[in-house]
Amino acid sequence: MLPLRDPAGKIVQWFGTHTDITSQQEAHAKLMELAENRHLALEAANLGAWENAGGLSGETQRCLNVVRKNTLRTGALIDDLLAFSRLGRQTLHTQTVAMHGLARQVFEELRS
Repeated sequence: MLPLRDPAGKIVQWFGTHTDITSQQEAHAKLMELAENRHLALEAANLGAWENAGGLSGETQRCLNVVRKNTLRTGALIDDLLAFSRLGRQTLHTQTVAMHGLARQVFEELRS
């Protein structure tokens, strides 16, 4: 908010905007909570993998690796969302995306 003054310096009007950022703050808090949960899940998966690596069956070890991989992917997504939330006040720049290449990349990731 900026004061608008008359020639004598007296404030005659205020100029500016007021924006309610409650929903942005709530979304940021939720993302921070998800980031902490991801961190705890990754710690638990790593702890289980290292402490019990010798005594786990192949299937259990495979499941643990799936959990670890998905936790890392979720963590990357949360980190990206947090970074994106910090860009809220900046101008977005658009660009053309080659959808065929993007679809192929997604397909390959899902297949692996």
